Amino acid sequence: MNINSENNMAGADVPIKISFCLFTYNQSEYVFEALQSALAQNYSPMEIVVIDDGSLDGTAAIIEKEITNYSGPHQIKVLLKKKNKGLADSINTAIYDLADGEWVVFAAGDDISFKDRTLKIANMVMSNPTLTLIQSGVIRVNASGEFLNNIDAPVLSLETTFKESVLGAAAAYHKPTIASFPQIGMRVIREDAVLTARALIVGNYARLDECLVEWRRHENNMSGTTGQSFFESLLFVNGKFLNDHSIALAQQMSDTIHAMMRCIIDDKKSAWLLLSYSKMIFKNQKRSGFFLALQDGKTSIGKYMRRHPFHSIYALVFISYQYARHKAYNFRN
Repeated sequence: MNINSENNMAGADVPIKISFCLFTYNQSEYVFEALQSALAQNYSPMEIVVIDDGSLDGTAAIIEKEITNYSGPHQIKVLLKKKNKGLADSINTAIYDLADGEWVVFAAGDDISFKDRTLKIANMVMSNPTLTLIQSGVIRVNASGEFLNNIDAPVLSLETTFKESVLGAAAAYHKPTIASFPQIGMRVIREDAVLTARALIVGNYARLDECLVEWRRHENNMSGTTGQSFFESLLFVNGKFLNDHSIALAQQMSDTIHAMMRCIIDDKKSAWLLLSYSKMIFKNQKRSGFFLALQDGKTSIGKYMRRHPFHSIYALVFISYQYARHKAYNFRN
């Protein structure tokens, strides 16, 4: 069945309910546009779940005002947390407590979804009921909303989830699938990698070959380095970013064991995945430990270098190589 926006707003012949989940935290500059793009979705039946993680900058007040003034067709659920508990807590709350849809569409409080994003996801779901994950492309924009570049939806498989990038900003998940696993650990920040692996363990993935989200990149992004100097970016990517990746991989290992114990995935594939995840964690920690210690100060880096001399030499050579590439690039441009 193919659904169009004209008859869809009446909710005719639509078998699935979708939950559009908007996650916000200290995004007062951008949350109005993000929320308006959620409210403008031309698909029904749909609920909009808004979770603010204890913002301190007026984000919650903007959400309250806009939701109070909303009179459209979508059911609205809002949770404004008093204290910041982290992204994992918000994701868990949406999946396990608030979202009632068969599918969940995720959006960040600084991104803008096209009004037919949910509709096109629904059409793809209707054409293939074995799907558990859908991602579209994104239009990458800067803090002011100016165009940077287009990024296509990635080609994904379960065997590559330990190393491939995913586009969580443009993802939709089959809720019963991702909710069949235990709640995500509170230290997990790269929840998109975790949820992607869960979806691929159980079902199938499809790409929407068009851009349906404006993905805003700015200096306050959790996963970005915009506006940072070369050394700040180097420290972030090789320190915190790799460490966060390792934490997500540890969660994926736990999820793989969960699926294996329930015979969702066979022993051979489970063993291969667990080995791949553990190798990647070791590789990440070999590099990230030095950079995290470097950020902590002279005492920490001194202790680290005494305990891990070979890892430290590797990191210093890596820094020299990256700096040489950086200078060469600047010289050419």
